[in-house]
Amino acid sequence: MNQNWLIIALPVLMLAVLNIKASVALARANCYERKQKIIQFVLVWALPVVGGILVWKLAASSSATEISAPGAGSDGFERNQKEEIFW
Repeated sequence: MNQNWLIIALPVLMLAVLNIKASVALARANCYERKQKIIQFVLVWALPVVGGILVWKLAASSSATEISAPGAGSDGFERNQKEEIFW
């Protein structure tokens, strides 16, 4: 069975739990005005979404325009040079 979905699901779940905890703590806080709480709720929930979209778009555009060095394979590694490791 393919487990690749876990790579995405686990961080999303962790982010959701963190956002819920932050939201509950913010809702219980008495030191902020209503307007401040609303702005902070928007920041807590919108920034991860905006960041995710930005990373997704950047990754998609960079994979569409891959640049490799002369003599390099498709993954960017030289194929015609022998590398020796001395211990």
